[in-house]
Amino acid sequence: MSYLVVGFIFQAVGYSLDIAGVQSETGPCRLLAGLAMAALAGVATWIAWELLRGPRLRALPAAIEREKEAAGEEIDEAEGEAGEH
Repeated sequence: MSYLVVGFIFQAVGYSLDIAGVQSETGPCRLLAGLAMAALAGVATWIAWELLRGPRLRALPAAIEREKEAAGEEIDEAEGEAGEH
């Protein structure tokens, strides 16, 4: 999500600069620079995924167990209320 938010912020800045009248060059050099930045963003995303995947996977079983317990309590309460009516 953070990459998406940062992308929208960059897009808003770009549109704001365009509306303000800031001139920008176009051409093959700008295209290559844009492609290089896109590739860097992809590599940064992949590196972040690789670094964060392990800790998140280790934390997943505990999170599932917590949700399982909470869901069980919620089901028990709902069944208790249904039995009272």
